[in-house]
Amino acid sequence: MRGALAKSAEIHRLQGTRCKAGTATPKKNIKAVKEAPADNVTAPPPELQGVALAEWQRLAPLLRERGMLSPLDRNHLQLYCEQWSVYRQAVAAMAETGIAIPTAAGGSKTSPFGLVIESTSRSLRGLAGELGLHFLSRSRLGIKESEATTKSEWDEFL
Repeated sequence: MRGALAKSAEIHRLQGTRCKAGTATPKKNIKAVKEAPADNVTAPPPELQGVALAEWQRLAPLLRERGMLSPLDRNHLQLYCEQWSVYRQAVAAMAETGIAIPTAAGGSKTSPFGLVIESTSRSLRGLAGELGLHFLSRSRLGIKESEATTKSEWDEFL
């Protein structure tokens, strides 16, 4: 068998996709996603609270100042802030319980908070890279540091 059977033009029309001949019409009933106005992109989403809200308030103005935050990026930044909040809660819980916790049989096992820390830190690294929150990702994205952060007293001699 050579793969999936080709779809007919009628199937393409029903699904709103294009066939090779280009006879299908695009899907017209896509619901518009409500986004924050472009002038208020740094306003935090109403569902953020506590640590996540504080992280949003710290990062949003910095990202907007660098031109790295648009209405399309809000959900991504929100996800980062929520993951940061979960990470901080897991670190605090692990500080209270320790790395190993006692079992009913008298032994000990690794704290489940360690798994939460591991998975959220993995997510945070990926999201931070996509948002340009560390040096390497900014250099890959071609974003130069602002003049205020790179200016030194020796710049005039270079």
